[in-house]
Amino acid sequence: MQFPTAIDAFLGLGEAIVADGFDAHEQALAELVATARSLGLRPVLVDVLADPASPAAPRQRALGRLLAALAAVAERPAPAVVTAA
Repeated sequence: MQFPTAIDAFLGLGEAIVADGFDAHEQALAELVATARSLGLRPVLVDVLADPASPAAPRQRALGRLLAALAAVAERPAPAVVTAA
């Protein structure tokens, strides 16, 4: 996967997780975690996101912040932070 293409795919992941839940997007999450780790992005957030035993709300916040960090790396506008009701 090329880096810009991966970033574009990751930026849509937040909405997909809100719609479908974390379990439905295990592969995309694993790719996001690997990319974030390789870029050295916020290790604590990466660890929270990578841990399926973490509660959904902290994982969602970690996802939003990591997507914003990835957008900054890619010099793209950050997505709006999506939170579940």
